[in-house]
Amino acid sequence: MTSNEKNPDSSIYWPTLGWEGGSPQQHGMKDELLSLAHETIRRDLPDVYSLLVVRKGMIVFERYYQGFDATSLFDIRSATKSFISTLIGIAIKEKHIPNLDQKVLSYFPEYESANKDPRKSAISIRDLLMMKSGLAWDEELDFVLLDETQDWLPSILNVPMATDPGAVFDYNSGVSHILSAMIHQATGMTTLDFAQQRLFSPLGIVNHHWESDPTGITLGYAGLSLTARDLAKLGLLYARQGMWEGERILTTEYVRDSTTAWSSGGFPEEAEYGYHWWVLPSGPHSAYFAAGYGGQYLWVVPDLDLIVVTTANSQLPPSLVQDHNFLITDFVVASAS
Repeated sequence: MTSNEKNPDSSIYWPTLGWEGGSPQQHGMKDELLSLAHETIRRDLPDVYSLLVVRKGMIVFERYYQGFDATSLFDIRSATKSFISTLIGIAIKEKHIPNLDQKVLSYFPEYESANKDPRKSAISIRDLLMMKSGLAWDEELDFVLLDETQDWLPSILNVPMATDPGAVFDYNSGVSHILSAMIHQATGMTTLDFAQQRLFSPLGIVNHHWESDPTGITLGYAGLSLTARDLAKLGLLYARQGMWEGERILTTEYVRDSTTAWSSGGFPEEAEYGYHWWVLPSGPHSAYFAAGYGGQYLWVVPDLDLIVVTTANSQLPPSLVQDHNFLITDFVVASAS
């Protein structure tokens, strides 16, 4: 099936081999607001690299800045976490992982005896996805410690417990790396190889790069680079309830549960949290989004059939990072409302 052929079960097309496009006006959007977003980036936001808007499955607005274009790979930083969640969902659908209540240490028995706190043995995959591991993780300090070792997994698993698992949201990139190691253990493939076969290939994602830790475990918390168009494909997969070209990639239940707010969330996006997706369940239009340091965003607004991608400079120190989330809320979403 080519990108322009219709799915036999519906009137929608699939951008596996390339996106179709149209004007904002053709798809019920206010062009003047999108143009204002573009001018705001050009004038005030030199660290924004792209703005891509998909409405009803069509690219209706696409701009690149600072020499980047549609073929450029962008480091999406922690938006990688939403891909890890997706791959966990695929592994469960394919029965590599029985369910989300599986205990984490059951996949790493070699580390179980070293952890005497019974609360650690109770941590489930679901707890990791919800960022409720209970581990006393310091998002800055513990990453510095990881750089001092060649074996990251035991360093993360040996972090002491602070709370009972499932009780408190605490943003923890270490648990995302544990999830990547679990995918490796459960499938017998690296997370990258599993993604290539079960996610990237079906969606037509060809141009990508994904980093690994010193032992070869694909990074679970960051390290994935994609084009803006391919990042949008993950949003479309969720917007279409886990279906892609007649193939079910994710169950509808997993899509629903991943994008349901299971806690009030907090740092760093100050939004509610699902399964490695940030969730905005209230307001004029509910939404969920993947987010990465420096302003990497993939937003899905279901009732508007709207997907928005921004990429930006991912290497700035925190003091210089510009907040450009308002481009999505004040301009793009408003233009479709």
